[in-house]
Amino acid sequence: MPRDKYRVADSDYTHARFYLADKLRNAGIEFSDDVSITDARDEFFNLTDNGERKGRASRLNSWCEKYLNSREWKKFKAAIRKRRERWGHYNDMKSITISARAHQLLAGIAQRDNVTFSEVLEHVLLRASNSTRRIPSKSLRQRKR
Repeated sequence: MPRDKYRVADSDYTHARFYLADKLRNAGIEFSDDVSITDARDEFFNLTDNGERKGRASRLNSWCEKYLNSREWKKFKAAIRKRRERWGHYNDMKSITISARAHQLLAGIAQRDNVTFSEVLEHVLLRASNSTRRIPSKSLRQRKR
């Protein structure tokens, strides 16, 4: 039996709306040649800015069926799955910004040991937190030169 066609669920509406709004603002959706990007964008924002909650997922789904090709549908569904998963683990995960050099070192160790970045960081940080050694601050290192 073939799988049912994907439909935007009420519980996924927020994820879908944010994903599509971002893509429309940044020209991240490839429309077919016969589609007016301006019309698609205007129609999207008109239907999502409407304060009416009832049927909003259904209206958004209709917009998707009208404007998204099969490739964009696949990207859309994958993004919804990722956003849903991240949302479910929001309290378990945090984001950080690291230097390119730190990322390179982290990636090398993770690949070598076949572990995740988080596992590498937890291992190193646990050892550092149990040590009495301190990391010299950047200002002290610069003064010694």
